[in-house]
Amino acid sequence: MCRGNRRETIFEDQKDCELFIETLAEVCARTGWQVCAYVLMPNHYHMIVETPEANLVAGMKWFQGTYTKRHNYRHQQWGHLFQGRYKSVIIDPADSGYFRTACDYVHLNPVRAHLAGTDDTIALGDYRWASSWYLSRPVSETPGWLALGRIVEHSTHKMDSLQSRRLYLESLEQREVDESAYRSLRRGWCFGSLEFKEGLREGLCELLGSVDRSSVVGEPRRMHDEAEAERLLIDAAGMIGMDLTGLDQLKKGDLRKGLLAWFLSKNTSVGQKWIAKRLWMGDSSTVSRVIRQVERTKDSEVLKWKKELTSIS
Repeated sequence: MCRGNRRETIFEDQKDCELFIETLAEVCARTGWQVCAYVLMPNHYHMIVETPEANLVAGMKWFQGTYTKRHNYRHQQWGHLFQGRYKSVIIDPADSGYFRTACDYVHLNPVRAHLAGTDDTIALGDYRWASSWYLSRPVSETPGWLALGRIVEHSTHKMDSLQSRRLYLESLEQREVDESAYRSLRRGWCFGSLEFKEGLREGLCELLGSVDRSSVVGEPRRMHDEAEAERLLIDAAGMIGMDLTGLDQLKKGDLRKGLLAWFLSKNTSVGQKWIAKRLWMGDSSTVSRVIRQVERTKDSEVLKWKKELTSIS
């Protein structure tokens, strides 16, 4: 999804919407994308897109850049149309529930904005600038780049047809919008099961071994940093002969915990809040205090372990 620059309007009239759809059809032809659902709102848009090839970034660059040029030419304007880079969320393909929730979120946007599907507006199926518009029309009228049948079949458990599309539309029209169900979809970078996220995290950690970390932001970076901290923690605990499964049995300020906290603070990007939770040290203030003790200590055994720990990377 992407919003207009400064949340300003990006679809000023029907012609703008037509121009956007034409450009969307072009980028699908160029890239092989299949659009499973979409909606155009006055100042933003949403799409559920399947990319058979790894070309989302290149395709979106062409798509938003081309629509911006066409929009600006038509309105005799210049400069940025969109607020910046689009937001993308990876959807778990193994569980159809996440796919259905995402498509429903897209289709119910006009309801949340009181543009369709409410008592004082047009029917949801009559909102022209969304894939839901095709749900009450013959399947033959659906453009080739729009894989609308996928959500219809997932939701109705019937083959794609005008009848099953109307069943899906009817279920959308009767649904109450539950914002809590969509919170993780709106705010996250990944929408799926814990196992799916873990698999992505592992792949991301391998990828970031050869990618500049500064080019990755948000939750993906946090997940990578925590995974790297966990790896180093296991190595460090093994070196000093400490059992990580028994951390909750030790005092919060235990000096061996302090050694591990000191090591993590010097060699990873995780914060003291994460360290406190992982090492059962209470809160960040305990971590800070014990780290200072480790840094200032004259104890020969602690100094020996500090030197040993510096060899881990």
